[in-house]
Amino acid sequence: MTRALIVLSLLLLAGVRLTGQTCFTVSGPDGRAVREGTVQCIGQVHTQAIDSLGGVCVQWPCDSMRIVVGGFAPRTLSLEEARIMGVVFLDQPTGELNEVVVEPWPRERDRHALASTAVLDSTLTADFERSSLRGSAQWAPGVQWDERGHGGSPRLSIRGSMARSVYGTRGVKAYWGPFPITLADGSTPIELLDPLLVGSLDIGRSVGNPNYGSAPSGLVLAGGPFREGPGIDAMVEATGGSFGYYRLGALGRTNKNGTSLTVGVVHQRNTGYRQQESSARDQVFLTAAYRYKRTSTRVFATWQNAGWDLPGSVDEQTMMSAPRTANPYSILVDAHIEKQQLMTGVSNELRLGGITVRTGVHGQMIDKTNPYGTSPLNCGYKEETARALGARLTIGADRLFTLPLAWNIGLEALSERDHLRELYYTNGIKGDIKLNGDTRISNLNAFATTVARLGRTTTLHAGVGLERTGYDHTDEMRRTRAERETSPVVLPYSGVEQDIGQGYRLRLRYAGSISRATVWELLGADGTLSDQLRGERVREWELGADNAGSGGPVRADVSLYHRLVKDMITQRPGYNDGPAIYDNADQASIMGMELLVNGPVIARERARMEVLGTCTVSASDLRNNGQSEGDIPGVPLLMAGLLVRTDGILLRGLGLEAGARMTSGMATGGAATDPTHVEHLRVSWRTPQRAMGLSVFVHVENLLDTRYSGWITTNAPGGRYYNPAPARSVFFGVRLHLASGPVHSSDT
Repeated sequence: MTRALIVLSLLLLAGVRLTGQTCFTVSGPDGRAVREGTVQCIGQVHTQAIDSLGGVCVQWPCDSMRIVVGGFAPRTLSLEEARIMGVVFLDQPTGELNEVVVEPWPRERDRHALASTAVLDSTLTADFERSSLRGSAQWAPGVQWDERGHGGSPRLSIRGSMARSVYGTRGVKAYWGPFPITLADGSTPIELLDPLLVGSLDIGRSVGNPNYGSAPSGLVLAGGPFREGPGIDAMVEATGGSFGYYRLGALGRTNKNGTSLTVGVVHQRNTGYRQQESSARDQVFLTAAYRYKRTSTRVFATWQNAGWDLPGSVDEQTMMSAPRTANPYSILVDAHIEKQQLMTGVSNELRLGGITVRTGVHGQMIDKTNPYGTSPLNCGYKEETARALGARLTIGADRLFTLPLAWNIGLEALSERDHLRELYYTNGIKGDIKLNGDTRISNLNAFATTVARLGRTTTLHAGVGLERTGYDHTDEMRRTRAERETSPVVLPYSGVEQDIGQGYRLRLRYAGSISRATVWELLGADGTLSDQLRGERVREWELGADNAGSGGPVRADVSLYHRLVKDMITQRPGYNDGPAIYDNADQASIMGMELLVNGPVIARERARMEVLGTCTVSASDLRNNGQSEGDIPGVPLLMAGLLVRTDGILLRGLGLEAGARMTSGMATGGAATDPTHVEHLRVSWRTPQRAMGLSVFVHVENLLDTRYSGWITTNAPGGRYYNPAPARSVFFGVRLHLASGPVHSSDT
């Protein structure tokens, strides 16, 4: 860790990157681009006009600027903030209430309303080897993202949900544009979100607002990769690196007369650091947006063919002596996953006078094959198909009659049919059918929210959600049928935001949600639908402060939270190394503090330095049968990181970046893992940003450890099992971007 700090200190003495011109769009609170106005650099004579499509390109150095448009309240912010946001929203004049409801996502005001949200800028999401969103998502406080190798089996945890994220993502709700990729049973195939599909990435760590349905462990909001301004552009990228990793991607975009279209393709392969750790991904996607008068329509579609081998966990001795080996039994049965997934969705926004009606429908098709095994008593051959549909309807307005009260009511319905067939697979030989079940899940969320502004400094938020989930399971082996339906649960939401002057803000919120039991958890080891396993009831209090309105270049956000989980779903070791057993603990509590600081510390024409710092401190307690079982497995006491990015000091277009993250030990039953740390270094060069942008980079991951990285995760409560991840990895990449006009800084 000391060496990592030395590296960062040296980089702090380096210079910064060339900004060139910075382009962004100015929009009203409804998301429509403004037509006339000016951008003035504070303290200078420079003034730039906003074009008829709301676009503006600032070509001079400017630390802070003021945007003035008739009919809207003026806004002051830094040029860097505008570059990161891409779209700058203006408020109605003081006295009128701004709308804070979900529309065709993402809209900045909705994503950040009264919640702890980390905005990961386009530069960060373009960093790393781009095998997944892991590299950038880990820089949000409270977030743990684990993968087997680069692009392998993913697990995502926000604020301590790792105990249920052992074999996937539970409790976290994810959206791609306006469409949830989370299924009706609460599981999320997060691997669908390849970095090329993502134009913006916001991670909400708080329990989700009722507008988003049930999001008990946070939100991942990924925007579509639309072109910001009018014109046409195309991008191709190629990356190669250690352990047989390579990635090819291409993207084409157009934006003209209110119509935007984006198409892309990804081809990715990785041999893997460990035995039997290879992964593969092929994906194509399309996003389109069309606006005509009072109607806006969006279409999203993607198809993905992915697969990854499963090397299995090893004990601590093997991890230390031979970290590249796989579990012998996993090799014997050729444990792996093959998965094909198709997702499509259409959404529409219609403005009728002062009321906005938003509708959306989407569907998913998933086919998966999964031979697995770590021992003769814990193995099988699974064949699974899932078909899912979802629909959403919301109605809202900026005012309630003549009152300055924004309101929004809506309904989100998710349905899923999951057919799971599993065979005995001892020693890699298919045997008789172990289970054969067909499960139908329906999840219904109704919600109503209001936002009221009191005077100039206080904003009140209030809302309520109502959730009901039904299960219908047919056991085709036993020829039995079981049905379950949860009682409707009322989920309150309330909070207040208080401006305290100089752009500083305090917020206090309370939210509740339900974390549903997934199909795999309900069926357990024998394929019988459990009538005892309950969903988790999550309640969270949060107090936060930020300087979002100060106009300064560096943003800071601090949050204190207490999350209480009743009936927490826990995984218990199976008998004699057999399949795991799921049951409900009494409750679990997590208290924590999260700090996020980011922004430029130097911002001149050819000198720029950006710093990103995060710190998460948490304390947890898991109680069962009235007794404390200690910390929640997989929840660290401390996570901290520091990233420094500089460009342009030694050579025009030359960039340097270094980052270091550390994680304290995590509980594993009666023991704990050791603390870990991961460092990276990146050197890049790019041409001036004209109609063509060329960039090349060298990226070194796990700089100071030649054996394995910090991705050691417990995947069995009560045991210390390790998943060693790649040792020092070196990646080389090139990206070429062609455009009909000036290339935006965020696109290269």
